[in-house]
Amino acid sequence: MLRFRPGPNNTYTDVLRATGTSIDPNVLGGLLMLAGALMLGQALVPRPVVPRWTLLPAGVVVAAAMIATDSRSSWVGLAAAWAFLALFRERRLALLAVPVGAALLVLPIGRVMLERLVSGFAAQDRAAALRLDEYRQAVDLISSYPILGVGFGGAPEAGTFVGVSNIYLLVGEQTGLLGLGLFLAAVATPLVGALRTMSAVDRAAEDRLSATLGAAFVAALVAGLFDHYFMNPRFPHMVALFWVYAGLLAAASCLAGPVPTSAPSPVSRLPR
Repeated sequence: MLRFRPGPNNTYTDVLRATGTSIDPNVLGGLLMLAGALMLGQALVPRPVVPRWTLLPAGVVVAAAMIATDSRSSWVGLAAAWAFLALFRERRLALLAVPVGAALLVLPIGRVMLERLVSGFAAQDRAAALRLDEYRQAVDLISSYPILGVGFGGAPEAGTFVGVSNIYLLVGEQTGLLGLGLFLAAVATPLVGALRTMSAVDRAAEDRLSATLGAAFVAALVAGLFDHYFMNPRFPHMVALFWVYAGLLAAASCLAGPVPTSAPSPVSRLPR
C-alpha cells in the first residue's frame, strides 16, 4: 500500500511512499529498520538463529522496502546499527562503508536518498522545517512544566500544542524532566549491560544475541531523535515492540554474561 508525499499548501506531490499495513510510512520504516538490524547482526555470528542462506534475500527485500518508505529516520537508525556492530562486534564491517558510500554516489536511487538526507538535516523541506518548529515548541513547553510535564502536573493552557517528532522531547513534554530522567535510565541500563557483556564474553561465545539486539535497540534510539512512534500512544504496537527489544536485550545480556568460576553453578550440581 502506498500514499503520496504531502506538498505545500495542503497539496500532494507525485512521490509515493510505502505504508503497508503500518498506517504511516515512517512507522513501516521503523519496523523494517529493526528487522534489518537483526538480520545484519545475525549475518555476523557463527551460528545465526535462522539459516544464513535466508538472510541475504530477506535483507534485500527489507532494504528495498525501506527505500520505498522514504523514511529518513529509519535510514539513519539502520546506519547507527551498522556503526554499533562495526565498533563493538566486527571491525571489518566498517570497510563496507566505502563500497556502500560509492554506490550511494553513483546509483540514481542512492543520489535521491542522499538528497533527501541532506535536505532533512539542512531543514530545506517542509517536513524538516516542521520538525524544527516542533522541537522549539517542545523545549518551551518543558520549560513551562519542568517537573512533571503536562501529563501529571497542572493542566496546560488552552491551545497548547503537545506533540513532537522526538521520543525524548515527547516523554519530557508528558512527564517532565523527572520522567525523562527515568526514561533515559531505563533505556541506558540494558544497553550498558550489553556493552559490558560484549566486552567480557570471549570470542568463542560471540554467537550470543547481545550484539544483534544491541544494534537493533541503538537503531531505535537513534531513529527516536527524528520521529515519535516508539513513544506515541497512537502506535501502541511500536511502543510495545520498543520495550520488547529492551527486555530481550536485558535478558540476552544476562544469559551471555560470564559465569563465575569460583563456585559451581547450582544447575551443574543437578543429577543428570
